[in-house]
Amino acid sequence: MEQLLLPFLLLVFCLIIIVYHDLWFKPKMLRLKLQRQGIDGPQPSPIMGNIPEIKHIKSLVQCSENSCNNRKDPPSLDCSSILFPYFQQWTKQYGKTFSFQLGTVPVLYVTDPELVREINLCRSLDLGKPAYLQKDRGPLLGKGLITTNRAVWTHQRKTIAPNLYVDKVKDMLYVVIESAKALVKSWESMVESEGGVTDIRVDEYVRNFTCQVFSKIMFGSNSSVEIHLLPKCRALIEASGTPTILSGIPFYSLTRRPHILHAARWTVLLTTTVAVASFAAELAFISAVLPSSSSPSRSCCANGFNNIPLDASREMLCLPVHLVKRSTLDFLVPIVFEALVVAGSACMIRALGLCHV
Repeated sequence: MEQLLLPFLLLVFCLIIIVYHDLWFKPKMLRLKLQRQGIDGPQPSPIMGNIPEIKHIKSLVQCSENSCNNRKDPPSLDCSSILFPYFQQWTKQYGKTFSFQLGTVPVLYVTDPELVREINLCRSLDLGKPAYLQKDRGPLLGKGLITTNRAVWTHQRKTIAPNLYVDKVKDMLYVVIESAKALVKSWESMVESEGGVTDIRVDEYVRNFTCQVFSKIMFGSNSSVEIHLLPKCRALIEASGTPTILSGIPFYSLTRRPHILHAARWTVLLTTTVAVASFAAELAFISAVLPSSSSPSRSCCANGFNNIPLDASREMLCLPVHLVKRSTLDFLVPIVFEALVVAGSACMIRALGLCHV
């Protein structure tokens, strides 16, 4: 009995040491190193970090907002103080640069322009991306510029950069302008129908707007592809918008595993559509320029995605997911996600600009 008890006690002791090191000692030593460099911050709790304090500050702000609404005061236009009130409070206490913890994940918050400039000028590959992005958003972000480091990041940068030059991006501006005009006209009609004043919640409109721009840029004005693609784009945007504030809590990721797998399934379907349609366009271009190509292949999509037959587009969208390599998905996922972000930002900026015209 004693022979079995001794290994069990050693195992329990080792587990206690590991938990103590990961949950308390390691964050404490990192915090001391930052304090020696003059970077302070709110005191975190051993397991939850500063999450309880964040929730407390947000609850206080919510109570103050409710009291302002009861007094019918004009709403505040300071979005940062409403969405991130804890950052504003900590900036007043600790300055423009401070550290805090989300669970066991330490975060360095920097708003000093000079320090941000020095960080941007740093070309060292040792200054990498945080690991929690890949752990918590791996199925959504893939292995692209947002999550990778060192040689993988360099390879992705060289591959994607030529497609983001100004002379290539400016050709897509007309798609954004047309979609922005349609969006603003729909808002104007809603305002006119309500007598000149109305309250519009723009979230869903901007999501649909982003999906439409992305679909038109990637596949042209093919309605069949758009019908299949837009629901996947919406699901991807909704999944990428879920909070990551609790990713540092031990074992919390296990509770979110079904949601991550569901998002990964949508991402695989979306990136498969992108991969197959891009491959079809390349085949169409080859069949158009080669003299020996047959006429049916040449007429398939010689001028781009707009001329793809509806039957062919349905077959492309129904391609089995397992036919696409994992390396291809890791490459396409970040491109799709970044395209959605860029398209959404451009659409919002353009829509706001049209509203002022």
